[in-house]
Amino acid sequence: MIDLFLNFQVNVFVNASKILPEPSTISKLLDIFKDNGFIPNTMNYIGPEEQSLRLRMSSPDNKWSVLFLPKHINISYNCGPDKAENEMDDFLATANEIAQKILHYLDQKSNRLAFIVNVMLKEMKKAELESCYNKLFIPLPIYQSNSPFEWNNRSGTREEISLADTPEIVNIFTEIKRASGRLTFGDKLRVFDRIMIQYELNTNQENEETRFCEEHLEPFMNVAKENYNKIITDLEGVINA
Repeated sequence: MIDLFLNFQVNVFVNASKILPEPSTISKLLDIFKDNGFIPNTMNYIGPEEQSLRLRMSSPDNKWSVLFLPKHINISYNCGPDKAENEMDDFLATANEIAQKILHYLDQKSNRLAFIVNVMLKEMKKAELESCYNKLFIPLPIYQSNSPFEWNNRSGTREEISLADTPEIVNIFTEIKRASGRLTFGDKLRVFDRIMIQYELNTNQENEETRFCEEHLEPFMNVAKENYNKIITDLEGVINA
C-alpha cells in the first residue's frame, strides 16, 4: 500500500535558546557530529515572540537536518524515490544516536518527544480514489453527485503508554488526504494525484516536567513505530474492504 516515505522527523523538546550560529558552538557541534559528516548552516526562524537566525547542522546532500530552535530540536530526514528495505528503522536508529549526542552535549533532560512521518500511497485509478473517500466520509449531497478531487481527514486521540516502566500520556494524530501536485527528487519531477498520510505521536504537552533522558529515546521511538504499523494495517483494511 505504501509507495514511498516522504520524510521522517523526531522532535526533542529542550531549552536550545543558547545554541546559536557562533564559532565556539559550531566548533563543538562539528566535533560531535564528525561521524555523521554534518556541516553548519543557518535558517531564519520566525517565532511567536521573536525573529532570529538559528543554527542548522545538515548532511551535504541536505537529506539530514538537525535544526536548533529555541524550545526544541528538530531531527529530520527527507527521503528519495528509491525506497530502502528498512527505511524507517534506519532513520530511527540514526535519530536516536543524534538525539543522545544532543542531550549529552546540553546536559539536559527533555520535557516532550515527538515522532512524525509522511508517506505517499501507491497510485490509484480515479474510481479507487473516489472509493477511498466514500469509505472515510459520509459525503454531503453535493459530494455524492460530484466526488471531490481534494479532501482531508484528520483525527487525534490520547492514550497511556509505558515508557521505560513509567506511564506517559501520548497524543496520536493521523491525517489522511487526497492531494495533487509535484514532487522533485534531484533532477526528477514527479506529478501526483495520490492519497497521503501523516502520522504523529507525541507526549502530552500538559506535562512540562523535564524527565526524558537518553534511556527514554529508543523506547519512545519503538512505541511510535508500533503504533504507526498498527494504524497503517487498520487503514489498509478499511481501504481494501
